[in-house]
Formats: sequence, C-alpha cells, structure tokens
Amino acid sequence: MPEKFKEKIHLPFSNLFNSYSKSINKAYNRTGSLFQEHLQRNRIENEEYLKQLILYVHLNPVKHKYEKQFESYLHSSYRSYILDKSTSIDRDFILNLFENVENFKFCHDKEE
Repeated sequence: MPEKFKEKIHLPFSNLFNSYSKSINKAYNRTGSLFQEHLQRNRIENEEYLKQLILYVHLNPVKHKYEKQFESYLHSSYRSYILDKSTSIDRDFILNLFENVENFKFCHDKEE
C-alpha cells in the first residue's frame, strides 16, 4: 500500500471538530462534546478491507435512500474512477485493487 494511504488522516478531522465544538461552546456558553458519540476510527490493515470500504461508501446513498442508483449520486467518487477525466484521486491504485475498471464496476453491481 502506498505510503500516502498509510498517513494518519484523523488529525485534520479531529482539529476541525475540536475547533467547531470550541466555537459553539463559547457562543452558547456551554461545555462538553457536541456529538453524542465520539467518531470511531478503524485502521485499514489490508486491501480487502479497503475494497469493502470503497464499496460501502459508493453504495451508501442507495442504502439510505438519497438516490435510487449509486452511479447518479453527485457527491460520490465513483464516476471519477470509471471515467477518463483528469482527477486528483489515485485512480490506478484503487482500480488495481479491483484488478481493472470492469471488475470495479462488477463488484459495485454485485453488491447493490
């Protein structure tokens, strides 16, 4: 797995939520967490788990009834992986996890 995928990404999110909580607490003269539960972080230890997460994220809009078809959800990276348009994502790395773009599509369709 490339080193950039192993970097910790929780710190920027933690800083964002902490700053947001502090400003809301200050504005409303309150203390404590704004969220009922703390965010759960799970380390991605292998490529199979990463594949499962990619499928989960792409198919989630259908599961929660935001869209009828996951391909049409505008805020998904799915189309960035299957189209040849320029993108900042590491398309090759992810598609190689699934072997190729055809299998990437097949795995999504199979899970739907």
